[in-house]
Amino acid sequence: MLHVVPPDTTPLAGARVLLHRVAADRQGPVDSAAADAQGRYRVSVRPDTVALYLVSASWDGIEYFGAPFRLGAVPPGALDVAVYDTSGTASVQVAARNLVVGAADTGGARPVLELFALENRSGRTRTAPPDGASWRWPLPSGIREFATGEGEFSSRAVERHGDSLALAAPLVPGARQLVVQYLLAPRTRLVLPFGGPVPSVDILLAERDARVRTTGFAYADTQSVDGRTYRRWHGSVAAAGAVEVELPAPQSAGRGALGLLVAGLAVLLAGLGVALLRRRGAPPPLEPAPAAAGAAPRIPAAALIESIARLDARYAGRESEVSRDEWARYATERARLRAELAAALAARETGG
Repeated sequence: MLHVVPPDTTPLAGARVLLHRVAADRQGPVDSAAADAQGRYRVSVRPDTVALYLVSASWDGIEYFGAPFRLGAVPPGALDVAVYDTSGTASVQVAARNLVVGAADTGGARPVLELFALENRSGRTRTAPPDGASWRWPLPSGIREFATGEGEFSSRAVERHGDSLALAAPLVPGARQLVVQYLLAPRTRLVLPFGGPVPSVDILLAERDARVRTTGFAYADTQSVDGRTYRRWHGSVAAAGAVEVELPAPQSAGRGALGLLVAGLAVLLAGLGVALLRRRGAPPPLEPAPAAAGAAPRIPAAALIESIARLDARYAGRESEVSRDEWARYATERARLRAELAAALAARETGG
């Protein structure tokens, strides 16, 4: 059944519930129902102990998700979905910010990949006004080729406005990951702005002579990824401000492509990322084994399942209601997620 958090007497009658099936042969909604005032609902499915299932509920215009499960071993509470009241002022904190800064190419540009660990501890879903954002953060000046990486938000929900990052998606209580990537224009000094306190910051630098100059940061260790050694600096930021990174002048051709930084971030995703997802309730048995050093990062299967279900809950059966371009983007994104999920489940089965 559905229940509102924190508990109250708000009637749930009419809340739309979808049961999603995820398997190698077919993925998508298999049944739907409307909850009654107490949040009770009934869905039906043909017995299949191989496929994974997931329940989602639409409440006050926002989709919420339960934990993935199999029919042969349904864990207690798997069919329960917590929904939340909304607030445009609910507090969202940045629990961690992690950056990988690649080596400069012949033109002096450097690729950067960032992971933000966002936490909403308010007990209410943070929403955005129609023309605003649910969360904003400053970006370094002089960046280009900005794009959304392999986090938990679609590219449609993440925008860059000048030197500012804006997230339009609602932020439900719990932890979420946002990944962005961009190229830095040539420079020897990188100023990383912070819009507020961040208790844990890791900066991985590909160039040996690069270093973090801000007080409170110290060299921690090195990480060897894809044949390149990254020097990791760790620290924290107590308030809004900036962290300064000294960068050497380009000496030779560097591997500056954004795609090559994905492997560098695997070190962070395998540790911090998986831990955050578990705190949100994703069951460990559905996660693939951590990626080996030098391999591309694997997004946990539970997160991929939720991403597919989130897309289906929004678009399935509504082709006539959206533009042709938007439907094409949905189909393309869904196909990509399905391929990643198939690889993640295969790795889990083989222990790879």
